[in-house]
Amino acid sequence: MPRKRAKSKQHGEKLTNSQFWDLVLSKSLSINEKRSPFKSALTRRAAWYEHRDKILNGWLESHPGTRPGAWWSYEAKEQPAEKEEQWEVLHRLGVMDDTEKATVLAMWAKMLHLKEGFNRGAYEHTKRGIGPFHGNPTWEEICSTYDRQTALLGPLATTEWHGIRDNILTEWEERGCGGCDYSLTGGYCKQVACKHWRTDNGSGFS
Repeated sequence: MPRKRAKSKQHGEKLTNSQFWDLVLSKSLSINEKRSPFKSALTRRAAWYEHRDKILNGWLESHPGTRPGAWWSYEAKEQPAEKEEQWEVLHRLGVMDDTEKATVLAMWAKMLHLKEGFNRGAYEHTKRGIGPFHGNPTWEEICSTYDRQTALLGPLATTEWHGIRDNILTEWEERGCGGCDYSLTGGYCKQVACKHWRTDNGSGFS
């Protein structure tokens, strides 16, 4: 179903598709007059406040925990820091209602579990003295991020994160040798002291 163009209350004008997407995607306060769909920065700002409610309501239906570009241009009291999620700023600013907060928490928890394997690998690399690959975060950076986010999301998030974190730490210690190359060698460990070695070589130890 085609999107209905928002109609101006003041001038009776409609947003063109280019103007609509500029307001949705661009966070810039200045414009390039040769390329912008708006005549000036002032007309862009006026267009946002004129069509704000309709654009924002449509956006939140499919992008909870975020805001359109023009919202960040004209309404945000602070911008996300490097490696910070939009929802973290929105949470601090108190602009999300309870429904949006609950949706953000559910999305966060889902991603936490999806990244469990990655986070386990980051911890193992740290214990072996192997640096992160291709700019991926270190274990320390991962913990710092989750600690910061759970402080905003509340006790349910904290419990969820601590449970996964503790499982990762416990699994490493339970290997018997303080960690081995088991996960990096296709299930075969060459360290005799490790329970994985004893299992893989038919000792019956598990």
